[in-house]
Amino acid sequence: MSATKSNKAWLGLNPTYEMQRDLRLKRFVLLKFHMRFRMSEKSSAYS
Repeated sequence: MSATKSNKAWLGLNPTYEMQRDLRLKRFVLLKFHMRFRMSEKSSAYS
């Protein structure tokens, strides 16, 4: 139990890990937003 706790704490203190996770999250959000925008654009073009 203590090993996983210290591991999580280390990951939280590791800036590169935090940055990578943040970038991955932003990319995921941007991709979802982009796809939704494309879909709405397509539907509006058809109607």
